[in-house]
Amino acid sequence: MRKGRTDSWPGHMPPSRSIASITWTRVGFYDRPHGVDFYNTWGITYDLFWIHVVDPTFEPDFIVDALGKSAQLTQHLISPQGVPIMGRSICYRTAVPVPLIAANFLDPGKFPTGRAVRGLDVVWRYFVAHNSLRDGALTQGYFEADPRWLELYSGAGSCHWGLRSLVLAFMHPAADEFWTATEQPLPVEVADYRLELSKLGWIVEGRRGSGEITLTIGKNLHDVASVETYSWFRKIQDRFSTVPHRPENYEIKYDSRHYSSAAPFPLSN
Repeated sequence: MRKGRTDSWPGHMPPSRSIASITWTRVGFYDRPHGVDFYNTWGITYDLFWIHVVDPTFEPDFIVDALGKSAQLTQHLISPQGVPIMGRSICYRTAVPVPLIAANFLDPGKFPTGRAVRGLDVVWRYFVAHNSLRDGALTQGYFEADPRWLELYSGAGSCHWGLRSLVLAFMHPAADEFWTATEQPLPVEVADYRLELSKLGWIVEGRRGSGEITLTIGKNLHDVASVETYSWFRKIQDRFSTVPHRPENYEIKYDSRHYSSAAPFPLSN
């Protein structure tokens, strides 16, 4: 494994190295290894949460602060009308509200239970309504199964990372107030907003009237529309090979200037 990647992740960090030395943007998200993306919601935040649960004495100030900031940002990326998805592993989409639930679990006083429940509820309702569940499983795509968006490292059960939001929710006992809390509206349900996140190179905008959330990536100059298909040739290769030959479609995942909840890139092509 390349050095640049091994020393960027908690799981590969030497014991003597501070977790605060991960590539940290100060607004709750990290930028390794592919750049800033939604892995911060379903991957890094989730891992930091469990590090804290397993050993609350390990870098507690940093981890609790990081989870809180991740939740503050993520709540601005969730709408009843979807999320402005970008990046890889988008079939994990139902785990986007993980930061809200994690931050609330650690400190309900700082991140309200009703907001965490609302984020969980609207994400699952949105994707269930758009056919993301089939035969008791999450589909291998964004809505329905679509091999164009399934990563080469993904296997038959990989998309069940999307259950991580439910894993954290069901840590609350049946009688816990989490299940009876009155939902509190998400930021996009309250007012328009524009967040200029220079550390990420992002501008996040929410429009209350339509429920649309847009993400603008300043370093990207143009929108990418070109998508490589899962061709018959690739299908034949997969039929007779032990390794997948699905297209990577990296450019449209990371190099577009705009991403929108109203027109998610996997559905626009």
